Amino acid sequence: MSWIVSRIAASFFYATTVHLDDYLIDKYHRYFSVLTLAVVSGLFGLLPATIFFFIRGPGIFSELPSHHLSLILCSGVIAFISLFLYLQSLDFGEATTSVIFFRLTPVLALIGGRLFLGERISPTQTIGVFVTVAATILFSFNFSKAKVRLKTKQILFMLGAVACELATLIIYKFIVIDYGFITTSFWVFTTIFLCALLFLLFSRSVRRKIRIAFFTKNRYQKKFIFINLSNEILYFSGEVSAHYANSIVPIALSTALGGTLQVFTFLIGLIMHFINPRILGGNYDRRTLIQKITGVIMILVGGFLIVA
Repeated sequence: MSWIVSRIAASFFYATTVHLDDYLIDKYHRYFSVLTLAVVSGLFGLLPATIFFFIRGPGIFSELPSHHLSLILCSGVIAFISLFLYLQSLDFGEATTSVIFFRLTPVLALIGGRLFLGERISPTQTIGVFVTVAATILFSFNFSKAKVRLKTKQILFMLGAVACELATLIIYKFIVIDYGFITTSFWVFTTIFLCALLFLLFSRSVRRKIRIAFFTKNRYQKKFIFINLSNEILYFSGEVSAHYANSIVPIALSTALGGTLQVFTFLIGLIMHFINPRILGGNYDRRTLIQKITGVIMILVGGFLIVA
């Protein structure tokens, strides 16, 4: 049962960061680029890595053999490639249509987990995975528009991003089975930090944006730094929680239960909309509410089938 609590907690943390990211980009976009925000986020990977180091001790550096260590390092690089391909897809279409492809991850994880990891789940859980995927796709569609147009380049970039996401999941699960959650996660977050550090060292534009955002005094600086730090702590809390769940159960079940992210995102946005509509945008008309509430019910039904 611990994996259920961990995965739902991850969804809550992720949902909070979704809204904080939107707020940061909307209010402070003049001070940084999306790439800069990604690099700053990656640098915070050092925080969980340090915590895992103190838990395990210096021996954590020698626990993984070289070939498995190489796999973990590759998975970090693949994760960054996935992010790059996703951002590229946004240049050829809307975010809502791009995100639809990511909703297929649990189905692909079901196939990949079976082929590469030998993972098996019950027929009831399989139905739960498909119900949850259908619900998250329902969340992503905007029925107020007459057509949803997909472009060839957008599809190719998104398929590449999803393939990379699946590869990182399989590599992580392959290694965590033998070496445990703490050791494997330490190297995952260390790799994320190193990738971000490389961007920082070799990209003059990123360094300039970070200097402007964090070290140039203005009336928004303290608020920006506080929100950004809170956002990164929440994000990596979600990452640690999600990795823990992935280490215990088949990746198809963990990623499918991650559909609760949509529930929390909707509820947080709805609450903030009624408190102060100017803080967070969003459409909450009757038609949209019916669509979202239907999606919530489907996710709850799918979640029940998964954990039953």
